Amino acid sequence: MNSFGSIHRIKFHLALLSCILAYLPATAQTVENVRATFDQSTQLMVIRYDLKGLNYKKEIKITPYIESNNPALPEMQSLSGDFGWVNKGGKDKMITWDPFKDGINSLEGVQVKIKASEVRNAEAPRYRGLVLHGSNSAPFGLKYMHLGKIGFFAAFRMGKFPPDYDYTVTDAGVIDYPNSGVYQIGTEKRLAGYAFTAGPTIRVARNAYLYVGAGYGVEQLFWKYQAFDLDKKPLKTAWALNENIDRKGITMDAGIIIRRGRLLLELGGSSIQFKSFQITAGVGLAFAKGKKP
Repeated sequence: MNSFGSIHRIKFHLALLSCILAYLPATAQTVENVRATFDQSTQLMVIRYDLKGLNYKKEIKITPYIESNNPALPEMQSLSGDFGWVNKGGKDKMITWDPFKDGINSLEGVQVKIKASEVRNAEAPRYRGLVLHGSNSAPFGLKYMHLGKIGFFAAFRMGKFPPDYDYTVTDAGVIDYPNSGVYQIGTEKRLAGYAFTAGPTIRVARNAYLYVGAGYGVEQLFWKYQAFDLDKKPLKTAWALNENIDRKGITMDAGIIIRRGRLLLELGGSSIQFKSFQITAGVGLAFAKGKKP
Protein backbone atom coordinates (compact mmCIF):
# COMPACT_ATOMS: atom_id res chain seq x y z
CA MET A 1 0.00 0.00 0.00
CA ASN A 2 2.75 2.40 0.86
CA SER A 3 4.46 1.69 -2.45
CA PHE A 4 1.19 2.15 -4.37
CA GLY A 5 0.48 5.43 -2.59
CA SER A 6 4.01 6.70 -3.27
CA ILE A 7 3.64 6.02 -6.98
CA HIS A 8 0.39 7.97 -7.07
CA ARG A 9 1.95 10.87 -5.19
CA ILE A 10 4.86 10.96 -7.65
CA LYS A 11 2.44 10.92 -10.60
CA PHE A 12 0.40 13.72 -9.01
CA HIS A 13 3.50 15.86 -8.42
CA LEU A 14 4.73 15.28 -11.98
CA ALA A 15 1.33 16.23 -13.38
CA LEU A 16 1.25 19.35 -11.19
CA LEU A 17 4.76 20.31 -12.30
CA SER A 18 3.78 19.83 -15.96
CA CYS A 19 0.78 22.10 -15.51
CA ILE A 20 2.92 24.77 -13.88
CA LEU A 21 5.55 24.61 -16.62
CA ALA A 22 2.87 24.76 -19.29
CA TYR A 23 1.23 27.73 -17.61
CA LEU A 24 4.36 29.80 -17.03
CA PRO A 25 5.18 30.66 -20.67
CA ALA A 26 1.65 31.89 -21.27
CA THR A 27 1.70 34.25 -18.27
CA ALA A 28 5.33 35.32 -18.21
CA GLN A 29 4.85 38.25 -20.60
CA THR A 30 2.45 40.97 -19.47
CA VAL A 31 1.41 44.35 -20.85
CA GLU A 32 0.67 46.81 -18.06
CA ASN A 33 -0.04 50.47 -17.39
CA VAL A 34 -1.45 51.28 -20.83
CA ARG A 35 -2.16 55.01 -21.21
CA ALA A 36 -3.09 57.09 -24.22
CA THR A 37 -2.87 60.88 -24.57
CA PHE A 38 -3.49 63.22 -27.49
CA ASP A 39 -0.58 65.52 -28.30
CA GLN A 40 -2.04 68.83 -29.45
CA SER A 41 1.25 70.06 -30.94
CA THR A 42 1.72 67.10 -33.26
CA GLN A 43 -1.96 66.10 -33.56
CA LEU A 44 -0.97 62.52 -32.78
CA MET A 45 -2.25 60.01 -30.27
CA VAL A 46 0.61 58.77 -28.05
CA ILE A 47 0.12 55.32 -26.51
CA ARG A 48 2.51 54.21 -23.78
CA TYR A 49 2.72 50.87 -22.01
CA ASP A 50 5.02 48.68 -19.91
CA LEU A 51 6.08 45.26 -21.15
CA LYS A 52 7.28 42.89 -18.43
CA GLY A 53 8.66 39.36 -18.31
CA LEU A 54 9.83 39.12 -21.92
CA ASN A 55 12.83 36.81 -22.23
CA TYR A 56 15.52 37.91 -24.70
CA LYS A 57 14.94 34.67 -26.62
CA LYS A 58 11.28 35.51 -27.23
CA GLU A 59 9.25 38.17 -29.02
CA ILE A 60 5.62 39.13 -28.56
CA LYS A 61 3.05 40.51 -30.99
CA ILE A 62 1.69 43.87 -29.81
CA THR A 63 -1.49 45.10 -31.52
CA PRO A 64 -3.15 48.42 -30.63
CA TYR A 65 -6.87 48.58 -31.35
CA ILE A 66 -9.87 50.87 -30.94
CA GLU A 67 -12.68 50.10 -28.53
CA SER A 68 -15.79 52.12 -29.37
CA ASN A 69 -19.55 51.88 -29.69
CA ASN A 70 -19.21 52.95 -33.32
CA PRO A 71 -18.58 49.81 -35.42
CA ALA A 72 -17.94 51.92 -38.52
CA LEU A 73 -14.61 53.24 -37.24
CA PRO A 74 -11.67 52.11 -39.41
CA GLU A 75 -8.78 50.05 -38.12
CA MET A 76 -5.63 51.74 -36.83
CA GLN A 77 -3.12 51.80 -39.67
CA SER A 78 -1.05 55.00 -39.39
CA LEU A 79 1.11 53.65 -36.58
CA SER A 80 4.78 53.88 -35.64
CA GLY A 81 6.85 52.78 -32.68
CA ASP A 82 6.78 49.67 -30.46
CA PHE A 83 4.08 47.56 -32.08
CA GLY A 84 3.99 44.40 -34.17
CA TRP A 85 6.62 41.87 -33.12
CA VAL A 86 8.49 43.34 -30.15
CA ASN A 87 11.49 41.50 -28.69
CA LYS A 88 12.57 43.81 -25.88
CA GLY A 89 10.64 44.54 -22.71
CA GLY A 90 10.80 47.62 -20.52
CA LYS A 91 8.86 50.61 -19.28
CA ASP A 92 7.41 53.43 -21.37
CA LYS A 93 7.21 51.57 -24.66
CA MET A 94 5.63 54.04 -27.09
CA ILE A 95 3.33 53.89 -30.13
CA THR A 96 2.19 56.96 -32.06
CA TRP A 97 -1.02 56.99 -34.10
CA ASP A 98 -2.34 59.54 -36.58
CA PRO A 99 -6.14 59.19 -36.28
CA PHE A 100 -6.92 61.93 -38.80
CA LYS A 101 -4.83 60.20 -41.46
CA ASP A 102 -6.95 57.09 -40.87
CA GLY A 103 -10.14 59.10 -41.43
CA ILE A 104 -11.20 59.59 -37.81
CA ASN A 105 -12.25 63.21 -37.29
CA SER A 106 -13.44 62.92 -33.69
CA LEU A 107 -11.93 61.00 -30.78
CA GLU A 108 -15.01 61.32 -28.61
CA GLY A 109 -15.87 57.95 -27.12
CA VAL A 110 -12.75 56.34 -28.60
CA GLN A 111 -10.60 54.21 -26.32
CA VAL A 112 -7.27 52.83 -27.44
CA LYS A 113 -6.21 49.49 -26.02
CA ILE A 114 -3.37 47.02 -26.60
CA LYS A 115 -3.58 43.31 -27.23
CA ALA A 116 -0.62 40.96 -26.71
CA SER A 117 -1.70 37.97 -28.75
CA GLU A 118 1.23 35.69 -29.62
CA VAL A 119 4.68 34.78 -28.34
CA ARG A 120 7.31 33.12 -30.49
CA ASN A 121 11.04 32.44 -30.54
CA ALA A 122 12.98 35.54 -31.55
CA GLU A 123 15.63 35.39 -34.21
CA ALA A 124 19.00 36.14 -32.60
CA PRO A 125 20.64 39.26 -34.05
CA ARG A 126 23.90 38.56 -35.86
CA TYR A 127 27.00 40.71 -35.88
CA ARG A 128 30.52 40.72 -37.16
CA GLY A 129 33.02 42.24 -34.76
CA LEU A 130 36.62 43.39 -34.76
CA VAL A 131 38.35 43.93 -31.42
CA LEU A 132 41.76 45.31 -30.45
CA HIS A 133 42.83 42.49 -28.19
CA GLY A 134 45.77 41.60 -25.95
CA SER A 135 47.11 40.02 -22.76
CA ASN A 136 49.81 40.69 -20.18
CA SER A 137 52.59 39.06 -22.20
CA ALA A 138 51.17 39.79 -25.67
CA PRO A 139 49.36 43.15 -25.51
CA PHE A 140 48.93 43.84 -29.24
CA GLY A 141 46.52 41.89 -31.39
CA LEU A 142 43.17 41.54 -33.14
CA LYS A 143 40.14 39.35 -32.60
CA TYR A 144 37.61 38.76 -35.38
CA MET A 145 34.26 37.29 -34.43
CA HIS A 146 30.80 36.32 -35.64
CA LEU A 147 28.21 36.85 -32.91
CA GLY A 148 24.78 35.25 -32.89
CA LYS A 149 23.05 32.42 -31.05
CA ILE A 150 26.14 30.37 -31.89
CA GLY A 151 29.17 32.01 -33.49
CA PHE A 152 32.95 31.82 -33.57
CA PHE A 153 36.09 33.90 -33.14
CA ALA A 154 39.67 33.84 -34.38
CA ALA A 155 42.38 35.89 -32.67
CA PHE A 156 46.07 36.56 -32.50
CA ARG A 157 48.16 38.66 -30.15
CA MET A 158 51.85 39.34 -29.78
CA GLY A 159 54.26 41.19 -27.54
CA LYS A 160 57.95 41.92 -27.72
CA PHE A 161 60.12 39.71 -29.89
CA PRO A 162 62.43 37.32 -28.02
CA PRO A 163 66.09 38.37 -28.11
CA ASP A 164 68.99 36.10 -29.00
CA TYR A 165 70.23 34.47 -25.82
CA ASP A 166 73.21 32.40 -24.78
CA TYR A 167 72.24 30.79 -21.49
CA THR A 168 69.35 30.03 -19.18
CA VAL A 169 68.87 31.44 -15.71
CA THR A 170 66.77 30.41 -12.70
CA ASP A 171 64.61 32.62 -10.52
CA ALA A 172 67.47 32.59 -8.02
CA GLY A 173 69.76 34.20 -10.62
CA VAL A 174 71.92 31.12 -11.31
CA ILE A 175 73.15 30.97 -14.93
CA ASP A 176 74.56 27.89 -16.66
CA TYR A 177 77.66 29.94 -17.37
CA PRO A 178 80.50 27.53 -18.39
CA ASN A 179 83.25 30.06 -19.11
CA SER A 180 85.90 31.17 -16.65
CA GLY A 181 84.67 34.41 -15.20
CA VAL A 182 81.75 35.94 -13.38
CA TYR A 183 78.43 37.43 -14.38
CA GLN A 184 75.99 39.90 -12.92
CA ILE A 185 72.21 39.87 -13.49
CA GLY A 186 70.93 43.35 -14.27
CA THR A 187 67.52 44.91 -13.72
CA GLU A 188 66.45 44.92 -17.38
CA LYS A 189 63.92 42.24 -18.30
CA ARG A 190 61.96 41.40 -21.43
CA LEU A 191 58.72 39.45 -21.50
CA ALA A 192 58.07 38.03 -24.96
CA GLY A 193 55.07 36.13 -26.20
CA TYR A 194 52.43 35.49 -28.83
CA ALA A 195 49.30 33.37 -29.26
CA PHE A 196 46.88 32.23 -31.96
CA THR A 197 43.46 30.99 -30.78
CA ALA A 198 40.01 30.24 -32.20
CA GLY A 199 36.75 28.77 -30.99
CA PRO A 200 32.98 29.15 -30.57
CA THR A 201 30.94 31.97 -29.04
CA ILE A 202 27.56 31.41 -27.36
CA ARG A 203 24.92 34.04 -26.67
CA VAL A 204 23.96 33.89 -22.97
CA ALA A 205 22.04 37.17 -22.56
CA ARG A 206 20.59 39.87 -24.79
CA ASN A 207 23.96 41.59 -25.22
CA ALA A 208 26.42 39.10 -23.70
CA TYR A 209 28.38 36.22 -25.25
CA LEU A 210 30.69 33.62 -23.75
CA TYR A 211 33.67 32.36 -25.74
CA VAL A 212 36.13 29.51 -25.32
CA GLY A 213 38.97 28.65 -27.67
CA ALA A 214 42.26 26.87 -28.13
CA GLY A 215 45.42 27.37 -30.13
CA TYR A 216 49.17 27.75 -29.74
CA GLY A 217 51.08 30.23 -27.62
CA VAL A 218 54.51 31.17 -26.29
CA GLU A 219 55.49 33.07 -23.16
CA GLN A 220 59.16 33.67 -22.25
CA LEU A 221 60.96 35.91 -19.78
CA PHE A 222 64.52 37.11 -20.50
CA TRP A 223 67.00 38.74 -18.11
CA LYS A 224 69.92 40.83 -19.25
CA TYR A 225 73.29 40.03 -17.66
CA GLN A 226 76.85 41.44 -17.70
CA ALA A 227 79.77 39.01 -18.07
CA PHE A 228 83.24 39.72 -16.65
CA ASP A 229 86.57 37.92 -16.85
CA LEU A 230 88.51 36.86 -13.78
CA ASP A 231 90.13 40.29 -13.62
CA LYS A 232 86.61 41.81 -13.46
CA LYS A 233 86.92 43.37 -16.89
CA PRO A 234 83.59 43.54 -18.82
CA LEU A 235 83.36 40.98 -21.57
CA LYS A 236 79.84 41.38 -22.95
CA THR A 237 76.23 42.16 -22.21
CA ALA A 238 73.72 39.53 -23.30
CA TRP A 239 70.40 37.92 -22.54
CA ALA A 240 69.56 34.77 -20.58
CA LEU A 241 66.24 32.91 -20.70
CA ASN A 242 64.50 32.42 -17.37
CA GLU A 243 63.84 28.69 -17.40
CA ASN A 244 60.98 29.09 -14.90
CA ILE A 245 59.00 31.20 -17.41
CA ASP A 246 59.57 29.38 -20.68
CA ARG A 247 56.20 28.10 -21.82
CA LYS A 248 55.22 26.86 -25.26
CA GLY A 249 52.29 24.80 -26.41
CA ILE A 250 48.52 24.50 -26.32
CA THR A 251 46.85 27.75 -25.26
CA MET A 252 43.32 28.00 -23.88
CA ASP A 253 41.25 31.20 -23.95
CA ALA A 254 37.90 31.83 -22.26
CA GLY A 255 35.90 34.92 -21.34
CA ILE A 256 32.91 37.13 -21.99
CA ILE A 257 32.03 39.69 -24.67
CA ILE A 258 29.59 42.51 -23.90
CA ARG A 259 27.90 44.50 -26.67
CA ARG A 260 26.69 48.04 -25.97
CA GLY A 261 25.21 49.22 -29.24
CA ARG A 262 28.13 48.96 -31.65
CA LEU A 263 30.73 48.93 -28.87
CA LEU A 264 32.27 45.56 -27.96
CA LEU A 265 34.05 44.95 -24.66
CA GLU A 266 35.96 41.74 -23.96
CA LEU A 267 37.38 40.36 -20.71
CA GLY A 268 38.80 36.90 -20.15
CA GLY A 269 41.75 34.74 -19.28
CA SER A 270 44.33 32.62 -21.05
CA SER A 271 46.65 29.78 -20.08
CA ILE A 272 49.53 28.01 -21.81
CA GLN A 273 49.44 24.30 -20.98
CA PHE A 274 47.68 25.27 -17.73
CA LYS A 275 51.03 26.44 -16.35
CA SER A 276 50.36 30.17 -16.51
CA PHE A 277 47.46 32.58 -16.32
CA GLN A 278 47.12 35.78 -18.32
CA ILE A 279 44.32 38.34 -18.30
CA THR A 280 42.97 39.12 -21.76
CA ALA A 281 40.97 42.20 -22.66
CA GLY A 282 39.84 44.13 -25.70
CA VAL A 283 37.63 46.83 -27.15
CA GLY A 284 36.20 47.10 -30.65
CA LEU A 285 33.20 47.59 -32.91
CA ALA A 286 30.29 45.42 -34.02
CA PHE A 287 28.78 45.58 -37.48
CA ALA A 288 25.24 44.29 -38.04
CA LYS A 289 25.08 41.21 -40.22
CA GLY A 290 21.42 40.32 -39.88
CA LYS A 291 18.30 41.29 -38.02
CA LYS A 292 18.88 43.93 -35.35
CA PRO A 293 17.39 43.56 -31.84
